[in-house]
Amino acid sequence: MQKNDSEFLFFDSVKMMTSKSLKQFDAVMIATKNYVFVIPIQSVLILPIVQTFTTHRYFANGSVSEGCLKLIADAANPNELEQTLMGLLEGDEKFIHKLANLDAIKVNRWFSTFNFRLLKGKMGYTAILVKGKEKADPLKTLLGV
Repeated sequence: MQKNDSEFLFFDSVKMMTSKSLKQFDAVMIATKNYVFVIPIQSVLILPIVQTFTTHRYFANGSVSEGCLKLIADAANPNELEQTLMGLLEGDEKFIHKLANLDAIKVNRWFSTFNFRLLKGKMGYTAILVKGKEKADPLKTLLGV
């Protein structure tokens, strides 16, 4: 599921890897004109193959996707949504990406999968995998790539 609005994009299924973690995250993503928020659903440790799963207390009574849609519906404006998500993710920069602070955004395509690489600093990156051109095109437009 993907929800488009002039103020944000919502993706209920992305994969994320970061230079700060040896985990691959299955996640929900919300992108605004100022931020990309990745809300983890579950993570898999790369070596050894061990699956770990933690759900944020906010999502205890439902799915992460449903909880995020509720946050979006309850927000009066994009700034309020951004503040709510920053609080929910406790300022963790693995999951909160301020677009103005990024050095570059690169997009690679492999068949129907798009790899958005958010680059910060010499070695810092976050790779977010989005499946489907119909999902990637609005994100490319929002990110200006």
